Amino acid sequence: DLAEDRSSYEVVVVADEDDVPEAPGARVLVGPPGRTMGQMTRTGCEAAYGELVFLLNDDVTPRTQGWDRRVIEAARTFADGVALVHVND
Repeated sequence: DLAEDRSSYEVVVVADEDDVPEAPGARVLVGPPGRTMGQMTRTGCEAAYGELVFLLNDDVTPRTQGWDRRVIEAARTFADGVALVHVND
């Protein structure tokens, strides 16, 4: 884990019941297959406890040391609390 502070974020995984991943330390939300990406994203956002939501899919692997701090710092530069922070990993 390349995160600087593992306590600074939670991991919520939204998966179809026919494709449940192994995700130690994550909260895994399982539902029926066939849901749209929008439905799955909404499920994850509604379940998240955090102030910021950082969406990743199964094709993304954070590879930058301290990625969590960098994302939080970038998001906090927007006074209205709304930002799109993109990764380059």
